[in-house]
Amino acid sequence: MAIRSVLSRLSVGGKLWLGFGLVLICTMGMAFTAWYSVQVTQSSATQLRVLDRQKANLAQARVAEKDFGLQPSSEAAKQVEDSLRQLQIGTSLASFGEDFGRTLADSSDGYLKAFQAYAEARQQALQARMRMQVLAETTGQRFSEVFLDQLDAINLDLEQHNLPDTQSMQQLEEAASLRERLANLRDSELYFSLDPQQRYRDDWVNRVNELGTALSSLNSQLDGDRRRALDEASAALTEYREAFLAYAVSGEQAVAQQKSMSISAEKVTTLLEDERLRAAQSYELLRQRLEAQLAVMVLLSVVLSIGACFVIRRSIVSPLKLMLGLAQRVAA
Repeated sequence: MAIRSVLSRLSVGGKLWLGFGLVLICTMGMAFTAWYSVQVTQSSATQLRVLDRQKANLAQARVAEKDFGLQPSSEAAKQVEDSLRQLQIGTSLASFGEDFGRTLADSSDGYLKAFQAYAEARQQALQARMRMQVLAETTGQRFSEVFLDQLDAINLDLEQHNLPDTQSMQQLEEAASLRERLANLRDSELYFSLDPQQRYRDDWVNRVNELGTALSSLNSQLDGDRRRALDEASAALTEYREAFLAYAVSGEQAVAQQKSMSISAEKVTTLLEDERLRAAQSYELLRQRLEAQLAVMVLLSVVLSIGACFVIRRSIVSPLKLMLGLAQRVAA
């Protein structure tokens, strides 16, 4: 009744302006709702893109990490470090909250430090392996010298028209067997380098012990210059043994650092995946809520527009019909 009394005081032009005003208000309300929905949706989509970009940085770091594992180089290490430092940038993650940004930065820093420790251990293992191989080659040269010394002694006897005795031939055979044992030892070294299992290490240790025993046996039979060459071969074998054991220890340290690095990497991966899933679920719920709000706004605008049209039409048409009826009665 109050609305009718208000409308009855308005002129026809005022009522029409009121109708247009209500339609404009409904239109502006729908436009504001749509604008708000677009802004919120873009913000959520931006968060998803940021997380996808961070996951891409992490994936790039893992690929570079695998490349470094296959062929260690400063370029591959730098690529890993650059990709991980991108994860530590907190400005792009401000919309996710300080807790997530700080946790991601700490986890990325832990991954970076674990990789640096792994890279250092891997470089040390490579240096130990190169030193071991150099000493192995030196040992092979010393063993060859022992064999050549025995062969020169026999040749000298033949030049003097003396047949070599049985002991000299046995010593030559033992010197030749040292080279064969060293070749077998290098095979065990190769197996351990390709697959550092304990059984390959034990096999190498057993063979080097057998080689040391054979070397001691031959050493007890020689004297003079030939024994000096054998002492040099024994010293080279000792250095080779120490280098191999140092390489085995450095390899174990590299494996331990790699496991620690993998744990740190999985922690960062899990953190990003969980946040990405949470953000995707939040985005979907927000989208459904905005769709519902927009539908309610459209329905409310339609209802208000129809109601306003009905009320204004009635407030205009009813007086006109009344005036028309009075005019007809007067004319009659």
